[in-house]
Amino acid sequence: MKAVDYGSVSNFIPIVKEFYQECEAVQNRTEQEVMAWRAEKEVAVQGPANFKPILQFMEAGIPDYLMGTVTAAGYVTPTTIQSQSWPIGKFFPDLFSEIPFSALWRRHARNRPNWFG
Repeated sequence: MKAVDYGSVSNFIPIVKEFYQECEAVQNRTEQEVMAWRAEKEVAVQGPANFKPILQFMEAGIPDYLMGTVTAAGYVTPTTIQSQSWPIGKFFPDLFSEIPFSALWRRHARNRPNWFG
């Protein structure tokens, strides 16, 4: 196979990973509503990625087959951290790729205190 000099290729198509699309309810949420929710929940957001929170599970774009499980488990609304972080995680999927694994490992290790002597 011939080596490719990618520096000379001029017709690359940029790949943009934007998985998050705000639903209509989130789009229509005013800045005043967002700020009031953040003040009530004591949420502080820093930096340029100022995403509006999702306040209902249906706003998160969860597929119907999973929503049935969420509803059956008795969950009504996302937690505060879910509300604010899910839009960020959906927009920057690589940002949170290690967090679930790390959190599960810490929980598992915490429940096994004899593992480390």
